[in-house]
Amino acid sequence: MPSLPLTLPFTPGAADPAIQTADDVLAAYPRDYQTASHPVLDAINESHAAAHIAYQTASDNGAAQADLLRATGIFLDGLGSDHGVLRAAGEIDDDYRARILGWHEVVTPDAIMATVNAALAPYTTVQAQYCESILDRWFIEDGTATWGSFVGDQYTVTVGPQYFDRLYPDDVAINGDSRPQSDPGEALVFSDDLGRCFFLRLPELNDANGPTAYATDGTGDPDLLGLADSFVEDGTAVAGVEMTFASTDFLIADENYAAIVQSVNRIKGAGVRWILVVDSRLA
Repeated sequence: MPSLPLTLPFTPGAADPAIQTADDVLAAYPRDYQTASHPVLDAINESHAAAHIAYQTASDNGAAQADLLRATGIFLDGLGSDHGVLRAAGEIDDDYRARILGWHEVVTPDAIMATVNAALAPYTTVQAQYCESILDRWFIEDGTATWGSFVGDQYTVTVGPQYFDRLYPDDVAINGDSRPQSDPGEALVFSDDLGRCFFLRLPELNDANGPTAYATDGTGDPDLLGLADSFVEDGTAVAGVEMTFASTDFLIADENYAAIVQSVNRIKGAGVRWILVVDSRLA
């Protein structure tokens, strides 16, 4: 940190600049030039000092933007990318920096789901579901087993299997306990039986690409006028009529899914495969 009192401009974390005023330039001259009156030399020194200060400011800023603790904006994005962590849509610098620097629990399903939940929490209350390819897949029995798995309507209905030893939430009345966020949702078929693979069902972030208010001058396509415009009313409109409002949601769904992928890739076990599916039936 520069010494107090500060000379503007300054960069936090930088050392005291070598040149701060024209007198600092003059001090570097031979003694013969350091006379009581030197108006021409003063003008030259002011110019040199300004050039030095601009150079020092740019250098200090460059050093700061290369430092993970001080970088901001696109510079922090670049450093985060180097660490395999992408910024989520709308994520501020301080939160993003903390996520880059954070020491996360790794490998366990609880750690994975905690990371996913934290990424989803700002945008939805619907939680993701975790299952494993070997134990939560579709098994077929001959009718004599105490368990069962079912096939439902893939578009609207989720019918989870009844593998009681897996402690699914749907079977809590029978088991007396359950594993949260472990619902496979349906009969899952995988292409191999090698294991070391888990499956995440994520809810749709429906507001990510939701309606946007457009302001037009009324001269556009007549077939579209009135359908995608922005309207402002005086407060006397009939209740229930949609009004113009300012939204704080700048979420882009794909960017948040990408951030989740990057986060999970950082903490999963080496050699473990995983699959992410956005499931519109999660609600």
